Amino acid sequence: MMNSQVLWGGDYDTIHQLSICELIRPKNADFVSVIRYYWDGNQLNMETKLGSEDEVLE
Repeated sequence: MMNSQVLWGGDYDTIHQLSICELIRPKNADFVSVIRYYWDGNQLNMETKLGSEDEVLE
């Protein structure tokens, strides 16, 4: 587990796969939302509820 104030994509040539969870707590709300990403060794993809990789982040 890593903790950071910025999203770290793990995009190094030595990392072939990585699942990433970004925790969002807006304005000290009493809940936390989770955004999931997957690094496939080439690009960072945001996962949807269906588990597909629809959006590529650069």
